Amino acid sequence: NYPNSISATIRNSNYTASIENGDYNIVVRPITIKLTKSMAYGDNPDTTLTALDYSVTSSYKFLATDNITLTADFNAAVINSSTPVGNYKDFITALHCSNDNYAVTLDDESSFNITKRPITIIINDISAVYGDPVKELEYEISSGNIVNNDSLNIKLTTYATQNSTPGTYS
Repeated sequence: NYPNSISATIRNSNYTASIENGDYNIVVRPITIKLTKSMAYGDNPDTTLTALDYSVTSSYKFLATDNITLTADFNAAVINSSTPVGNYKDFITALHCSNDNYAVTLDDESSFNITKRPITIIINDISAVYGDPVKELEYEISSGNIVNNDSLNIKLTTYATQNSTPGTYS
């Protein structure tokens, strides 16, 4: 607020004027963003929002000269490391902007996407002698990890039997 910051001078000598100065009010810039953040199942949400996490949907944009950092308080009952894979709407309890010259709000299309956790499983090679019982099949996780005490419930099967002829069975 800039009180009495607007003034006038009459340049016409045919008038005598009484002038009351006015105020010039500058209000915060309203910004609406569409947040499209994601994380893999089992991760904890990162509260710092990068430019890749949102798009500005309002007619007002952030000024290029301002360095802006946005952070969010996530609803821990909705978004946490055990939230199942899916797309969630009511996930933010508060949105914070590092610059007080902006009032940032979320639009109704904002969402938080929990994606499947990537892992790579290798089924171990096994050799057996013709006529011997089929050995127990084994696997190992070569990248990624199991989280939240989950079980993969993997059932390994083979076409090979005790009576299979010698050869490779994929």
